[in-house]
Amino acid sequence: MPRSPKPEHPLARALRSMMELAPGGPLTISELARRCHMPRSTVHRHLKGGQPQRDPLEAYAKALGVPLNQLLGLAGYPVPRSTAFEDQIRETATELADLHPDDLALLREFAAVLRRRRQQATSASGEHIAEE
Repeated sequence: MPRSPKPEHPLARALRSMMELAPGGPLTISELARRCHMPRSTVHRHLKGGQPQRDPLEAYAKALGVPLNQLLGLAGYPVPRSTAFEDQIRETATELADLHPDDLALLREFAAVLRRRRQQATSASGEHIAEE
């Protein structure tokens, strides 16, 4: 019976994606290694699913312009929830800054609808508990 392929490690998949989407065009393994000041073989090993220590992750984050906590989490290291949340907020704020004012107004209206739905669901579940 043929073996099923080993699933790609989330960090390796993320690094490949970030290399593809890097500003200035896709990065080669050699270019990423140069930017990170590490041997090409080390980058290659991490792209094949090898578990990096924290130092290479810091170098990747800096070279690829991504939050360190994003890479730490993908590599399986514990990431403080508050810091990860702050990174998400920063990323979202960057994305929102690029929106057209009309799109931003529409997004705010949608957020208000979501808040109302959540409040209705919360109050409905509270009523249900009170009836029991």
